[in-house]
Amino acid sequence: MFQKYEYVYAVYKEGNFTRAAQKLFVSQPSLSIAIKNIENEIGAPIFERRASGVTLTEVGREYISAAEKIMEIESDFNNTVDIITSNK
Repeated sequence: MFQKYEYVYAVYKEGNFTRAAQKLFVSQPSLSIAIKNIENEIGAPIFERRASGVTLTEVGREYISAAEKIMEIESDFNNTVDIITSNK
């Protein structure tokens, strides 16, 4: 459901598309295309790509902030569901 946030977050955490792809169990070209599609969707680059790796743009920093909030909400929801279903 939130795969695009997970993809961007993995690249951010790893600082590198290849390592992020390995961690996500996807090919590096597939991950690059997915990230490029996300950037096209939002209309701005998320990463500055350099030979030494990637860094976040200003838009990228905002994207990561939003992604962290969304992932926290998803985790809280899953925990709530676990609590509710374990009490039945």
